Amino acid sequence: MASSVVYSELYRAGTLGKTLTDSIDDLVVVGKLEPQLAARVLQQFDKTMEQGFGGLTRAKTSFKGRLHVYRLCDNVWNFELQDVAFKMENGKKVEAKKVKVVAYSSDAK
Repeated sequence: MASSVVYSELYRAGTLGKTLTDSIDDLVVVGKLEPQLAARVLQQFDKTMEQGFGGLTRAKTSFKGRLHVYRLCDNVWNFELQDVAFKMENGKKVEAKKVKVVAYSSDAK
């Protein structure tokens, strides 16, 4: 159960999650959406995101870059990388100037 809470925080912190939360908050404030329904929508968002990413993240990739910052807090690693080159298992390559990696322990409680 704890891992679901961690994942929901991660999904809601992304652009899609923030946009959904802001829109729902606006609808609740103007009275077009009940708070209970808003909570159910966010729960469904969390569930759908976890299901969607659970089935789509089986591809392997490797990457190289310069480690700029790293932190460990509450069993959560944060890595900030610069000049990163990703190499997918299908041979495709992608480059990025900055990348942030957030890693959670699978047995985090």
